Amino acid sequence: MSYDNINPDHYKQGDKEVWQMMIDCFGEEAYISFCRLNAFKYRMRAGRKPTSDASEDIKKAEWYEKKMDELTRLEKKHLGDHACLYFANHLAELAKSIPCK
Repeated sequence: MSYDNINPDHYKQGDKEVWQMMIDCFGEEAYISFCRLNAFKYRMRAGRKPTSDASEDIKKAEWYEKKMDELTRLEKKHLGDHACLYFANHLAELAKSIPCK
């Protein structure tokens, strides 16, 4: 059995992976930002770190991008039909805060 450099077992604790615990602790929005930043970091350093193969960094970036995309799609699906109502209400509240002359 080979070692998984992209998603190794040491990131799995009990019934949850570390990324799931991060969402529990910091929230989904913060974790999506974390994914975006890590993907950027791995793409920027790809091929520049002497102890790492560029393709491995790209695979790590892609893992974070995929996770970010999954969570974003789930968030949109969760809003579903309620999205229009949510945004309409939000715009109505925003309009109330604009002073009229």
